Amino acid sequence: AVNHLVYQGRVVRDLELKKTQSGIENVKFTLAWSEKYKETERKCFLTCKAWRQTAKFLDTYFHNK
Repeated sequence: AVNHLVYQGRVVRDLELKKTQSGIENVKFTLAWSEKYKETERKCFLTCKAWRQTAKFLDTYFHNK
């Protein structure tokens, strides 16, 4: 079984596209969002890694050039 997650947030650092020794692309990035409850706001950060076609897509459309 494959897990499928959908996150919504801002990409806060430049994407780091890399390739493994066997040529598989992967990209590392950080998402940020905030959660607000009454008067308290909490900032959340999540480090993510995507592989293969997803990595290519993210690098093409979300990479700051």
